[in-house]
Amino acid sequence: MKLEEFLNSILPVDQNKQIEEWHKTEFIRKSLELQKYPSIIKYIAGRRDDKKEVVKVFLLEDNEEAKEFFVKCCEVSRDTIFEFVNVNKLKQSQTVDEIKETERKPRSVDNSKRKELLQIIRKNRKKIFARHSNVIGIRIGNVRQKRDLIEEQTCIILYCLDKTLIPFGEKPLPDSIEGWPCDVKEDFFMLGICPQNCPSTNKDFPELGCSIGIHSKNGSGSVGFLYESRKYGSGFLTASHVAIGNCHELHVDNRLLSNHPLGREKHLIVHPSWSDNKKNNRTVGEVVESFYGEYKLSEELYEGLDFAAVKINSCRKGDKEVLDVINTDDLTYTEMVKKTGRSTGTTYGYLDEDVMFAKIEYPPLSGIINDFPELYIVKDTPGKPPFFRKGDSGAGVFVMGEQDKPLGIGIAFSKQSSETYVCKINEIVKRLGLTIVNYRE
Repeated sequence: MKLEEFLNSILPVDQNKQIEEWHKTEFIRKSLELQKYPSIIKYIAGRRDDKKEVVKVFLLEDNEEAKEFFVKCCEVSRDTIFEFVNVNKLKQSQTVDEIKETERKPRSVDNSKRKELLQIIRKNRKKIFARHSNVIGIRIGNVRQKRDLIEEQTCIILYCLDKTLIPFGEKPLPDSIEGWPCDVKEDFFMLGICPQNCPSTNKDFPELGCSIGIHSKNGSGSVGFLYESRKYGSGFLTASHVAIGNCHELHVDNRLLSNHPLGREKHLIVHPSWSDNKKNNRTVGEVVESFYGEYKLSEELYEGLDFAAVKINSCRKGDKEVLDVINTDDLTYTEMVKKTGRSTGTTYGYLDEDVMFAKIEYPPLSGIINDFPELYIVKDTPGKPPFFRKGDSGAGVFVMGEQDKPLGIGIAFSKQSSETYVCKINEIVKRLGLTIVNYRE
């Protein structure tokens, strides 16, 4: 049987059949018109193990009109199966819960082995993302599922939109990468921007977790860190996708806002957000620096970054203390972390010892893929409210140092199921010459 599988694997590719498969990926007519239905945020198409052709559509809500319009826009065979998934109703299976419970247990992982796996992911991530459109994240794992069995085993986790679906023109996901076994999990990443209410009563000086947004635009995010700087004045940090409508252009051109054509435009920020303030604008500041996507630190090292520095209009006075931003090498991963966001208030979670390499399509349905390597992972506290919800994007994440002094680690901007993703800010804070502060009442 193994010989037969090997012979089949080395057969020459039928190029006509391959071209036919690739053409099937272009099944959407009137793709621009889909933007009239913002509840449609993602779709994939391919074959399941039983060879049936499937189109899977991800929605923010159960919108029947959007579903009907999507089907009308498709040029597919009559036998094609349409599956619609409300991402806000995704439930974890009992198996997933068991895996997460096993992952929470203390374990000892050889540090040299972890470094080796991290280098393998850094080396192969772009190739995996390019070859497998279904894959949205890669990380190191310590638990692997084999059919119905769950066992503790160091592996490489591939997060995908559907592990039983192979997109047209693509091959199955790998069983191993450079000799290390792969474990495949299903999930969906979402940026956390959403309209609700702002808890703040201080309109001139937004505090951590306050509601903010773009001038005259729907959607809200959170104030993450307060800063002072000779170059950028005083203000706050938040997520780029909260503060700049076309932030993805910074990723495409790989340039900071100050070196990009977008930097010639004014990016006004309001507090509370336009949505939260009954569609009234109260401008508190302007974006002075920003980046979104894969930020180059050196020839070999990149970090995912979603940040914006907003200079406020008013001059803030009063007693303050300087807060440190901790380096990755100085972190211990058994500590609890906290954040304050506009949707969930102050919440607590656990910092995972591994990092996530994520792939996010933004804006939705645009086909623009943004890479976010080396993200911190924060896990929800079992039995407690979730660490992060929509509207919390931009919130600052802290660990508690000596005498309970908060130490900043990064900006929360995306999540999947019970994990939140946080972009590191220690390098960008140093390079921009920012001082993170906390004003005493």
